[in-house]
Amino acid sequence: MYVIQKRRLETDPYPEDFNNESSVDESPPVVKLVSRQTKLKELFRWGIKIGAIGNHRILYIVHNYYKVVLLYYFKKQYNRGVKREDIEPAEEQYFKLLEQDPSHYPIRKG
Repeated sequence: MYVIQKRRLETDPYPEDFNNESSVDESPPVVKLVSRQTKLKELFRWGIKIGAIGNHRILYIVHNYYKVVLLYYFKKQYNRGVKREDIEPAEEQYFKLLEQDPSHYPIRKG
């Protein structure tokens, strides 16, 4: 499931496209926009629920209109939205990336 979804993210990284293409074997919505607790305008969370090993989340961003950058992985062990403590490492990774590859569009900070 991971490999199939990862390949699909390359062409359909946004929630509305990705979730519409989900197969019956998946539990949509798989991809959601993270709109709270973040300094980034378009941070997405990709959720993968794998039976007995739990709920996994990968935070990613679409950088400069086309690059899907996987920023941070964690195993979600709580209910509700993604917590700030899980978002911070993703933001740190993205800000490091910006030092090497600046953004072509504005980034919401603070």
